[in-house]
Order: sequence, then structure tokens, then C-alpha cells
Amino acid sequence: MGQDILAGGVGEIRALSTANGGTALTTTATYIGIPEQVSHLYITPRNLVTDPVAKFALNPYLVVLKTTDAMATAPTDYSSAAQDCDDSTVITFTSLDTLANSGFLLIGAHLHFRGFYVTMSATVNGTASVMSVDYWKSDKTWATTTATDGTTSGGKTFAQSGLVYWTVPSTWVRTKLSDIYSGASLVDGAAGVFTGSPIYLFPGSNTVTCTTAGDCTITLPTGSTGMVRGSASGGGTMAVTSEPVVLAAGANTVTTSGAIGTIAVTINTSTPHSKATDTELYWVRVSVDAAVDSSTATSIYAANRSTAYGELLAGQPFEQRIKTGIGGYGCVEGVMAAGTGNLIVNGASERGGNF
Repeated sequence: MGQDILAGGVGEIRALSTANGGTALTTTATYIGIPEQVSHLYITPRNLVTDPVAKFALNPYLVVLKTTDAMATAPTDYSSAAQDCDDSTVITFTSLDTLANSGFLLIGAHLHFRGFYVTMSATVNGTASVMSVDYWKSDKTWATTTATDGTTSGGKTFAQSGLVYWTVPSTWVRTKLSDIYSGASLVDGAAGVFTGSPIYLFPGSNTVTCTTAGDCTITLPTGSTGMVRGSASGGGTMAVTSEPVVLAAGANTVTTSGAIGTIAVTINTSTPHSKATDTELYWVRVSVDAAVDSSTATSIYAANRSTAYGELLAGQPFEQRIKTGIGGYGCVEGVMAAGTGNLIVNGASERGGNF
């Protein structure tokens, strides 16, 4: 994206870093949020010890969504709360359920990112639970990363502040959530077994593989319809009772029989539309294997895709006009290769604007 060097007047100016001298830098990266009101950014390192330079990166704004029903209804959007430098606005993990029960976080950005840093509040998760992070792959499936969870303590994710990070996959591609979520899902029944259950169904046509003939439950959100076809109606390779089966909002039981194979499921709806769901972003899906208890975070910031940071000498200023929000910047990442220092980060609004 194009950027202009700072010129002209500005509105209000605020310290985004720690007051009275800047945020402390060590050899562990730190993250300083950029609220959405900021249009001009000023960065100055000071008090450098051992190393003559401070390292920094400008990291993308994260869209942070929480769903409890696999996107059947509009998700809770925590994007602003995650990056507004205000500890009184929090991201609520309370009762985040398992993927099998349709609960997960979706975190996306317009650029690749190598992880996200979570600052927990005083209320942390006390339930044993393991985090998984999946990314949207070029073959239009979710694939698991080998993420390291820095928020885990004693086998409990979201139990402390920390960085969740992974190696950026070469097959990670951008997508719109409204293209991949319909709010509809398929789960195994009492007898039927379907590959990947629970299966979150795309808007439009889905081919689903059945490994054990029997029943399944297909649940559609309010206002949506659908159709299931098997071998007799030309949609799959195995038989479906009373095919084609017309699906309605709510839970629908569909029964397969005979030789195992595939069925075709068509869904005539998509997840509720918003700027977040209708913008192509690099998405990760964050899930837990046991529902977490009462817990909140004060911020979630992107970790830059690369650790080949920019460098500044002590007292050397960096000034930049920036874009915030979706498609812009969300935080400054700062670190020392050795020793310690401080990083002063100020933000200013447009002329006539305020925080």
C-alpha cells in the first residue's frame, strides 16, 4: 500500500508506548498497539545499552472474530478492542467451546503474519485445554500449523500472556469468510460416519465422503435452504433415502445406504456479511480441545511475518503517515538483538481529529 511521509498539521497526539520514556526493549519482542484513530506515527529509540540499534517492524491490523455457532450468525468482532491500547476493552474467551461444538476464533490480516501476541487480563483460563491453529490453504481446506502456544501454562491455554507463533506456510492464501462459511454443518449420526465430521459446509455445492453408511444430521441457519443428492439423483456415488432431500432451517436427518462413497450437499446461504467477512484476508482458525472458562485478554497483536527487522540508531526518528484498520497497520513490534533499550511510539490523529 502507498504511504506518504508526514506533512502538514495533525490533530491530537498520544503516547502509544509506555509513558515517561517509552516501552522497554529486550531480546524478546514487544508489541505496541496502534489505535484506529492514528494517521501519523512517530518512532524513536533511546537509552540503548550493549547494541547500538533498536529493531522494529510495522505489523498488519488483525481482524479478530469469535463464533459460537460456526458462523451461522454474525460473529463477535473484537478487532478494535484487540488493538486500541485500552485495557478496559477486552476480548472475551469465556466459554469458547470446541471446534466440534462450533466454537472458534478467526484471526485474519491482509498480509502474512507469523503469529499473534495475546496480553491476558487478570482473569485467565483455569481449565486444561490445548490450542490448535489452522490456516486456509490453496486447496480450499483448513490445514493445521505446528503452532507454539506461548499462552499455555500447566496444560491450560490462555493461562498467561504470550506469543502464539508458527512458520508461515507457503500454501497459505487469502479468502473471504463469506465464501467459505454458510452457517451450515454436517455431523455423524447414530450409525453414519462422514470424513471430517463436523463438516462446515460451503455456500453452494459440497461433496461429502461417507465411510460408513447410515444417518447424519445437517443443520442450517435461519433463512437458509438446501438439497442433498445421492446416486439416484446424480449428485453422489451412494444411495440417499428419499433423494433428493430438501433441507430446511434447523436440524435435518439424512440417511445413506448401500455402497459407501459420496453425497452432494447444496447450501443456499452464506455467513452474515460485513466488511470483515467480505474482505479477502489471510485467515487462521484458532480452536481448543476443551471449552475454556472465564477469561479475557486486553490485546491481540500480529507478529510480523519476518524477523528481518528495520533498525534505528538511538535518537533516530522514524515518521510515517499510516493507514489503520482492515488493510492497514495494527501494531509496532520492537526488539533488541542484545542488551536493552526503550522505544518511544507516538500516534497522532488527522488535523481536527481526536482519540
